[in-house]
Amino acid sequence: MQMFSQSYSSMGWSGFFLLILVVFFLGMIYFRIIHPRLSQHHFTGGSTQFNLSALSRFLAGALTLIVVVAFIFINYPTHLVLVLFLAIIFHDAIFNFIQGTILILELDLREGHEVEAGEDRGVIQEAKWTGLAIAQGSKSAFLPYRLLAREGVRVYKQDMPEVRTLRCTWQDDELVQARRLIENKLFAFPYVIDGSKPVLEVAEEHIDVSLALTNSKYVDSLSEILSNAGLQVEVLN
Repeated sequence: MQMFSQSYSSMGWSGFFLLILVVFFLGMIYFRIIHPRLSQHHFTGGSTQFNLSALSRFLAGALTLIVVVAFIFINYPTHLVLVLFLAIIFHDAIFNFIQGTILILELDLREGHEVEAGEDRGVIQEAKWTGLAIAQGSKSAFLPYRLLAREGVRVYKQDMPEVRTLRCTWQDDELVQARRLIENKLFAFPYVIDGSKPVLEVAEEHIDVSLALTNSKYVDSLSEILSNAGLQVEVLN
């Protein structure tokens, strides 16, 4: 232990901040570049052999652990006491993160699955760091992972996200107004996969909207919402 302490102490604060910078850039590369591309690959019918949420959690946990260990050994045992103190303060978030990783791996929880826990039932919109964000019709709920572990969670459906395309045309509105109207309706629609960005292909007389839905059955609901807003909607696929 003393050998490791001396090794890290010799690194000093300058080396520690350099480590943080490296970890930060690695995290940015994954979460800003690699993760969105992997997500889009899944949404467009790509490989679904691995769970993207589990991969992200393992990477985030590993990078955080590296920084924490390096911080402890800069001034051991003073920093160890500080880390333990912070762990006590944020114990709920830490336990939720750990329990969530276990549940996601055991049940293969993914966006688009329909789950039930206690009195709550809905479609997973996003597997967040500390709980599941689910949609229940026009409502939404947040279920902490510790609650799911305590009450149990049942997965009802294994439907994976699907990309659907709708063609929207209009009569009196200008192109800019029609596009703004479509974007506002998509923003408020609860069954668009979180983290995915709808693609709008603008032509002179119509706009093609491609988006990833948690379940293909919700395309009719979206079509009805856009129609009620004054647009003519055709489902292309």
